[in-house]
Amino acid sequence: MTNQLQSALFLGLALGFTAGPSQAQLASQRIFPDEPGGGFGSALDMADGYAVVAVPTATVDGLAFAGRVDVYERVDSAIVSETEGEDGTGVLAESGLAQLVEGSEDRNASWIKRATLKAPEEEMDLFDQFGSSVSLDANRVAVGVSKEEGEGGVIDAGAVYVFRMTVAGEWIFEQKLVAPVGITTDRFGAAVALRGRELVVGAPGHDEAGSGSGIAYVFRRTPGEGWELEAELLPPELGPGDGFGLAVAVDAGHVLVGAPETTVNLAPQVGAVYPYRFEEESGQWLPEERVVSPDAPVPGQFGFSVAVVDDQAVVGAPSGNGGGGASGVAYSLALTDAWAIDQTLLSAASVPSARFGESVAFDGHTLAVGASRQDSQFATETGMVHVFRRVGAVWSERGRLAPCELGSGSGLGGHVALEGKRILASALNELPEAAVHAFRVTPLGLTTSPCPLSVVNGGRQEFAIHAGVQNAGRFYALLGSITGSAPGFDYELAHVPLNVDPYFSFTLAASSESLVGFNGTLNGVGSAFARVDLPGGIGLTVNTPLVHAYVILDPVSQFVVEASAPAPSTLVQTVEPEE
Repeated sequence: MTNQLQSALFLGLALGFTAGPSQAQLASQRIFPDEPGGGFGSALDMADGYAVVAVPTATVDGLAFAGRVDVYERVDSAIVSETEGEDGTGVLAESGLAQLVEGSEDRNASWIKRATLKAPEEEMDLFDQFGSSVSLDANRVAVGVSKEEGEGGVIDAGAVYVFRMTVAGEWIFEQKLVAPVGITTDRFGAAVALRGRELVVGAPGHDEAGSGSGIAYVFRRTPGEGWELEAELLPPELGPGDGFGLAVAVDAGHVLVGAPETTVNLAPQVGAVYPYRFEEESGQWLPEERVVSPDAPVPGQFGFSVAVVDDQAVVGAPSGNGGGGASGVAYSLALTDAWAIDQTLLSAASVPSARFGESVAFDGHTLAVGASRQDSQFATETGMVHVFRRVGAVWSERGRLAPCELGSGSGLGGHVALEGKRILASALNELPEAAVHAFRVTPLGLTTSPCPLSVVNGGRQEFAIHAGVQNAGRFYALLGSITGSAPGFDYELAHVPLNVDPYFSFTLAASSESLVGFNGTLNGVGSAFARVDLPGGIGLTVNTPLVHAYVILDPVSQFVVEASAPAPSTLVQTVEPEE
């Protein structure tokens, strides 16, 4: 904290402030299955207000592990309305404040189950695992069934089923797709990517270039004729065990295929991504130069997850050495003359073996990165979703999603989906039942984790500061008060909604090891992260009005130009331990 700011805040005391609306705390809405089990959330996708959630090991019609896919619709009447904000990510119309949540006490709340998809009766069988992968676009969904038996009893040949939603809102089976030649353990349908009239299917078990080398197929839909095979993608560089087709993505005439087990320069599991471009004149998918992990010989599994929008792409390498100890890495790719890495994406919150990059989803401006073994502030391997925002050509971390109700090993972020301002993330190992968490990403303000602090034992409170891109690079300070937000005080161009007391002075000095990130410089999207570790037994009670707010300094005038609304913390006598 600068001496100028410290003096200014103390000299700026004034009366007469009426506190604005309190900032909502970080939470999530959870979508639960009708009955527990079945791997709910093993694959998911979201588009046009609908979500598809795979339950591939569910018992269906008495057949164990036959699998199903549940279809949900987002009911807008249950959702706070939105308008566009300065950085294009939207605001809450009611208050103008920010949150990273879509919270509700109601089970499934604004997500209403509309249909259950399963294989046609004559195709359904034990252990098929219908829902090995899913991809949703407009009114169609492609469902991978990688364990389905092929013709002649071929084991794990795999298949893909395409469903279409009618104008009446009914989901009907449209077509079954299989590989031209079904081979044992091909696992056709282990990955699918659907966009418009193009459908890419990965078969990572294919062995034409050696056992488990992999292959991918492109299908095209012609009105009146259905889906037809258009291309087989099989690069000459493939070798045994590469896993080509474990991840696929398609958009705007571009296909990316991940081969995360690829050996590079004799180093195993380094990983590679193979791009293809559709040439209109010839009607062919042309291979482009492959992209390999820049971290070779580290076994990073580059290409474990892929996403592409126009001429931008994101690739996950969940075993990469991002923050030390194979915490994971994600990479931003851009297409000029060829696809090339233009930024390495990390998070300061990552821990060893977090598997950052296990899943990725983005729309060109907002990116969600799953890290299913990331520790939260309350438990180990709860999982976390990291949110990035792109300004110009640069991605900056925008938020971290890890609801406090998650227990150890919940695995949040193994699969993620993103549409506009909303993110879905599965928590496959959450107890007492697996769930999909729904978040709403909106800008501007201060968010806190909703997890209560014990006045007896103390605890940790985490904060996300979102001041907007107009404040990128400016100095911020996070301040607190235990005597409330009113009257607060005015100084120069801002009103600080905090009362001055000993805790305010403590946070103003920001000299204690228990305060992390309480002042510093906002990143490229105007965001920052902080936390406080409060010891127990320091005289707080459950009725103490513990609140925090941030202030922003103009770099030229050094004036305090902005202050956030106050964000309250919840104090309880004790915190019940997770079962």
